[in-house]
Amino acid sequence: VAKLRADGGTEMAGALEFALDGRDTPGYLRQVIFMTDGSVGNEDQLFRLIAKRLGSTRLFTVGIGSAPNSHFMTKAAQFGRGTFTYVGDLREVQEKMAGLFARIESPVLKDVAIRWPDGTAVETFPPRVPDLYLGEPIVVAAAHPSGTGTIVVSGLRGNEPWSVALTPSTSSEPTGVGALWARAKIASLMDELRLGAEEAVIRPAVVKVALEHHLVSRYTSLVAVDVTPTAPAGEARTALVKASAPHGMVAGQLPQTDTEATLQILLGLLALAAAGMVALIGRLIPAGGAAPVEAVQ
Repeated sequence: VAKLRADGGTEMAGALEFALDGRDTPGYLRQVIFMTDGSVGNEDQLFRLIAKRLGSTRLFTVGIGSAPNSHFMTKAAQFGRGTFTYVGDLREVQEKMAGLFARIESPVLKDVAIRWPDGTAVETFPPRVPDLYLGEPIVVAAAHPSGTGTIVVSGLRGNEPWSVALTPSTSSEPTGVGALWARAKIASLMDELRLGAEEAVIRPAVVKVALEHHLVSRYTSLVAVDVTPTAPAGEARTALVKASAPHGMVAGQLPQTDTEATLQILLGLLALAAAGMVALIGRLIPAGGAAPVEAVQ
């Protein structure tokens, strides 16, 4: 390993194809750790590859440094039925990796399944329940018509079957659970789109859930409209509101122009007088242009 020299871009498809061959090892839980310090742009292609070749393997992703595509690493672990570990500082390597190895060394239950009361078909998200590891809970969101009855959770503990019966409490109406379920369903629908589903089918399904639960999604947004009345009740009243005058202007006076109004009036009168004199001279001079002369003998 010390002699390896990395060159070129981060090509993840080849490594994933090599590690994920879809095989199953009886008696063992096959776990693959995918570690990278690079970024990737062809997320959807790799998601489809993981879903196709995963088989019974579990994929755990580890991103190191500031370059990893955290969106891809998180979703790849989700499709791989594993977890994502982010190491932002090399000083955290020992702590983060020790935690990861402690987790994958202690799988408590695998192939976990939930049987709902009376065999009712229930939309549960994530659709495939993740494995249970020591010290970590399993969290699923489900929509059940009544929420009553006994739920049976089963799985494999080592190589032996295991199950437990649970009776949920319905003493109070939990708030926000519906929105959590709706968000999980929208995320599951978007995952189907990444795996190659038609957007013409996924889009209306996402819009329907988002509108019913008032959620923002890729296809919906929220607009707030304030309809609170601001006018006082009763008869309308009017009032004078004092406004600030523009800079350099005295309130109550008209603005002054470039020249004084008095000067403009005098210039106008002079122009009228000049026009009158020109008209008078025009009447005294004949059309021929010469004044009459009287001869004296």
